[in-house]
Formats: sequence, structure tokens, C-alpha cells
Amino acid sequence: MAKSIEEHKRVLSFEANEVFDAVIAFLNASIEAEVDRAIAYSTEGEKRIHACGRAESLKDFKDLILVQNQEAKNGKYGS
Repeated sequence: MAKSIEEHKRVLSFEANEVFDAVIAFLNASIEAEVDRAIAYSTEGEKRIHACGRAESLKDFKDLILVQNQEAKNGKYGS
């Protein structure tokens, strides 16, 4: 049987995790690349809009998993 979203959230209650740190590092690098693309002089019109949307989406996803991690560490989801 598949895990519920609450069971998945409980997994995020770790204090330190190399894989999680790597995911955050990749997200940071991707966000930076998309922002650089969005503000590049050569980027115009819809391409700029698209790059801005991609950067915002990546930032929102990173914020989501950081909030879930913090809430799990604070015991919101139990152990």
C-alpha cells in the first residue's frame, strides 16, 4: 500500500541528511541559473517571462520542502 502524504512528511524529521543538502544545493544552482537567464541582456519577451516563471517555481519548491523539513523537526507530524 502506498504511503500517505503524512507518512512522507514524517520522513523529513531528520536533523542532517547529505541527500537533502545535495537537493537544496542543486535547487539553489538551478534557481541562480534561471535568474541569470531571466536578467540576461540577450533574453527577450516570452523567453524572459518563461525563465522568471521557472526561477519562481524552483524557489517555491525549495521553500516548500524547507518548510516541511522544519515542521517535521518541530514535531508537527509526530515520530
